[in-house]
Order: sequence, then structure tokens, then C-alpha cells
Amino acid sequence: MSRPTHSDSSNDHLDKVLNIINQLAEKSSGGDYIYRGEPEHYDKVSSSLYRQYEKIDAEGFDIEKVQEEMLKEASRYTPQTDESEILAELQHYGGKTNLIDCTTDSLIALFFACNGAADKDGRVVLLQKSDDTNKRTWRPRNPSNRIIAQKSVFVQPKKGFVEPDVEINVPKSLKHPILNHLRKSHGISTESIYNDLHGFIKNQIIHQSAYTEFAWGLTYQNQGDKEKAIEHYSKALKLDQQHAEAYTTRGVAYWAKGDYDHAIHDFDKAIALKPDLAEAYCLRGVTCLILKKWEKARSDLTTAKNKRLVIANLFSSIFGSVSNFEQTFNVQLPDDIAEMLTP
Repeated sequence: MSRPTHSDSSNDHLDKVLNIINQLAEKSSGGDYIYRGEPEHYDKVSSSLYRQYEKIDAEGFDIEKVQEEMLKEASRYTPQTDESEILAELQHYGGKTNLIDCTTDSLIALFFACNGAADKDGRVVLLQKSDDTNKRTWRPRNPSNRIIAQKSVFVQPKKGFVEPDVEINVPKSLKHPILNHLRKSHGISTESIYNDLHGFIKNQIIHQSAYTEFAWGLTYQNQGDKEKAIEHYSKALKLDQQHAEAYTTRGVAYWAKGDYDHAIHDFDKAIALKPDLAEAYCLRGVTCLILKKWEKARSDLTTAKNKRLVIANLFSSIFGSVSNFEQTFNVQLPDDIAEMLTP
């Protein structure tokens, strides 16, 4: 699968991100909508309870009857007496209900459309508010912190699913730039959206799984198996798209393969996530030296040095000396750059 090269500018990404946000604003202006973000294009906009039973094709099957029986059982485990509040609590803790989580904030829906399935296009679904019995909407009277943060509103569809009124595609290539933009410009991030202990536990599991894949990547990289290393770094990044170190180390693995465009792309990603990651600037700068992009290399190496990285020591630990580097890659470094890289 091809990836954007270093020639793709951050301004180009920003323009595309803002175009998606403008599409949301334009589509929303024509009606009174609520929003749902989905990381991929599912067959239906449906509740978790519907998805559990959707293969049942029995005559007279009633998903609301199933939920009614479930509520009777669930009521034994909570002091809540209001059915809507019990449903909200079940939804909050990952239980199967005939509720579809939506939000009144289009940018929060966009976050959910980008937060997962990095290899697939996502979508934001707009649902017109109406008196349609298949789109009954409500909010909990005593919302949890997470429901407040997510500006949640629940749709309780009579049949277990609803049809989108408007659908906006979110290309997989823009998911990462959109998440960065939402974090930096709107304060919308994993931490703000999942702002309670249950959210912490959920994300802790994701981060632990991502770190396990990252650790396997390091192991294979140390053994010289670049392909296996890249495979595990990629798995880590599917789980956690904010893992700057995984981008950096995968960039190094690509670099070791001689795949410099992919390496620079990953260093770009790492820097976008962690602008203070001096090693990523240095590694990108060195890669630019191989490609004889002197001005870009000079800029990156200077930035890394200004961030208090001893770039000459890092360079020497990898290549031994400037002359060895020049012989290996058949380049002649400008004098000022050679001086920067000499201990």
C-alpha cells in the first residue's frame, strides 16, 4: 500500500482536513441534525443489541421485547429505577442495548470517525431530528462525565437501526491529520472524550496491547528482521495512532531497508505528534542527506541540536564518521553540515 511521500506538505493535509470540517458545516446548515462517527462504513447504523441478533430472521422477532427482558434482569444489579437511566448505564459500561450513541457536536463525531480502523475509510452520519418513532432520541437526566464530555444523545430505534439522512466520507489517509487537528485546535482527544476511570481502563488495555506490539517490533529490529519489525510496529499503530515512538522506530526500519520515502513519512508523523521529539528531527535530517536535500537536512539537524540532542554523537554511533557515511551513500556533505556531525 503506497503512502504519501515527503513532498506532501502539511499545508496540503490541513487544507484537506479543513475541507472535511467545512463539508460537515455545510451539510449541517440545511437541517437540525445529530451526528454519529463510525471508523468504517458498516452495513447499517445500528445498535449493539441489533448487531448481536441481526442474523435472526424469525417471524415476529421484536428487538424492543428483547431489550425489555434484558432491563428486567439488569434492574436487579442497580439502584436505578428509571429504565432510561439503566439503559444509559449499561451503554456506558459496554453492555448490549438498543441504543445508538450519537452526539450534538459534529467535531466529536469526526473524532469517532477517525479513532480506529486506520486502514479503512470512516464516515460521519447526520441524522435529522424528527418525530419519527424509529429515531426516538433522549438524554440521561443524570449524565456521567463521559456523556457530558461527548455531548451524547441516544437514539433508540424501533427496528434496531436507522438510515442516514446525510453521510460524509472520511478518507483513511486523513484520519491521523484530523485527529492531530482536533487535538491541537479544538481540544478534542482521547483524554477529553474518555474522561473517567472506565475510559482510562479501556484505553489502558489498548495502550498495553499497542506497547506489546511495539516491544515485539523492537525485538525483531534488534535481530535484524526489518520486515517483521515493520509488521509489529504497524500493528501497534493500528491500535494506537498517537504512538509517536512507533512511528519513529518504524521509520528507522524503513530507513534500514533503503525505503527513504516511507521513512521520512513516518518521521513526519512522529514529529506531528511530538514536536519536541529531537531524535525524529535528526533521523529525518540524516535521511535528507542521503537524498541530497541539503536545506531540509540542515534545518532538521539544527532543530534537533536546538532541542539539546547531541546530534554528532548519535550520528557517530550509527555511521562511525562523516567519511564513512559519505563513502557508504556516495555523497559529499556540505562543509557546515559535516562540521555539525563531527564530535
